[in-house]
Amino acid sequence: MGRRIHVLVVYASNNGSTRKIAECIASRLEHHGLSIDVARARELRTIGDHDAVVIGSAVCFGSWMKEARAFVRGNERTLAQRRCGYPAAGHSAPKSRTIMEGISWSFRGRRSSMSSKQP
Repeated sequence: MGRRIHVLVVYASNNGSTRKIAECIASRLEHHGLSIDVARARELRTIGDHDAVVIGSAVCFGSWMKEARAFVRGNERTLAQRRCGYPAAGHSAPKSRTIMEGISWSFRGRRSSMSSKQP
């Protein structure tokens, strides 16, 4: 069997809701056999050797948090070369279950849904 895909889940959160969503996403990805690291955007400078990145941010007044925008800007070139997902959380964003149902990936040349059958 080949090397496991290494995914970085990065989040920016005001009150912890986006952190919980990031942890839920990480858990589901790990359940699908991927190697996962979870980190807060302001505590991270680079993407490192991760194969894919999920970046989530609280949305306030229609915008991502400053720390998430800064992380994306600071890693723009590397992100352009990685598979990426961008869930959002906030009053105008879908709930976490909807986010999980909507995230899909194209790893290993096939598309697999990250939706959960759990209630």
